Amino acid sequence: MLTLGFDIGGTFIKAVALRDLEVVGRGETAVHHESIDALCAQLAALGRDLDPSSEAKAAGVAVAGLVDKSTGRLTASPHLPSLRNIDAKPRFEAALRAPVHVMNDATAAAYAEVQYGAARGLSHVLLITAGTGVGGGLVLNGEPYEGASGFAGEIGHVPVEPLGDACACGKHGCLETECGAYYLVGRARAAIGSGVHSSLEKADPLDAAAIFEAARQGDYFALNLIDRAGLALGRACAMALQILDLERIVIGGGLARSADLLIPRIMSAARARTFGEIFDRASFVAAELGHQAGAIGAAATAMHRAR
Repeated sequence: MLTLGFDIGGTFIKAVALRDLEVVGRGETAVHHESIDALCAQLAALGRDLDPSSEAKAAGVAVAGLVDKSTGRLTASPHLPSLRNIDAKPRFEAALRAPVHVMNDATAAAYAEVQYGAARGLSHVLLITAGTGVGGGLVLNGEPYEGASGFAGEIGHVPVEPLGDACACGKHGCLETECGAYYLVGRARAAIGSGVHSSLEKADPLDAAAIFEAARQGDYFALNLIDRAGLALGRACAMALQILDLERIVIGGGLARSADLLIPRIMSAARARTFGEIFDRASFVAAELGHQAGAIGAAATAMHRAR
């Protein structure tokens, strides 16, 4: 059985063709944000490239934001304004000429890691995608878990510092404000501007990668930033472990490249806040599938639901 998967991000649309359990085709194109019609045209073109004989029986589309699983309506997303508050599912089905399941990108990526990546063979998994922002996806009992409406997994907006920084969502102290790359860089720039001494003063560009590299070189200020991020992630992971009794937590997104620094800090903070019986059976690892995980998971979910 052939299914197609698409991940509509802020910069690119990633696409895959999945035959049974094997990826047999891949595609990618810069995303057109100007309208739903432009996005649908891009999906149709990618679909034709991957499936010229129109063999696919179903497709999955992953998007960043809150997705109502019954309608495919994207109710909140900072990066996809042309999809906001539009019942995208019927539009995508018309473009791809197949049944389409629309889902959150992190949920799709979590399912991909369970099927093909860092959590193969496991049934109770949380993926935390930490990059510019922070998201999360769940697989429970071996299935992608989307919750009652499709909004499950938004761990980036769990409050870990009630008196912390203002978040783009309107609350304060969300996990995203403690470990998202946007906030890490902003915190570094503000501190250097106020006179804090750090090797980051010479960083060009001053980005999350520079912060982690400075930490590896022993920069005291950079290490403090990483400690703070690891503590916040550990607190959020402890909540998830206590509630869900997970087998594995996978760290994905841009910060997965610095898992060697983050994961020991996450584990230390989570261990101190979790029942030993729960913590000891869980493991913490970096994601394996990279930037196409969302598209792979969307295709795998479509295949699972079509059977």
